[in-house]
Amino acid sequence: MAGTEFRTGLEAPGTVSIWAGRVRDEDELLDHVSMGYGDEGGSASRFQLDTGIGWYDEDFAEGSVSDDPVRTLAEHSYGPTFAGRAGLDLADRPGVNALYLVYGCDAAPLRDRPGLLTLLGTYPYDPAPGAGGE
Repeated sequence: MAGTEFRTGLEAPGTVSIWAGRVRDEDELLDHVSMGYGDEGGSASRFQLDTGIGWYDEDFAEGSVSDDPVRTLAEHSYGPTFAGRAGLDLADRPGVNALYLVYGCDAAPLRDRPGLLTLLGTYPYDPAPGAGGE
């Protein structure tokens, strides 16, 4: 997948796509989302293959593992601007302990793809200073 970008139409400034699932620990989440890099460039992560997202800049993604993922939403970058809506959706998913967020991406077309992480939803966020960002 080296040299490619988000699947056509997924770029969306001001939108965060959130995937949710259950993992054993942070290492399992990291192994799932980490892209491999070798002598001939990058290779797709299991997350990319499962979701069909294509290449994305890992600098604009973050994940967490928590016994209370609803609370954890607000702790993510810009979390206070989307945690309310996303938390309502997350409350309908008992057993979830892992979140993976990709900023600048509207992955709604990828909603029904099975995998370790499944799309919780897409949410607007406000990157303005003072809006909950870093």
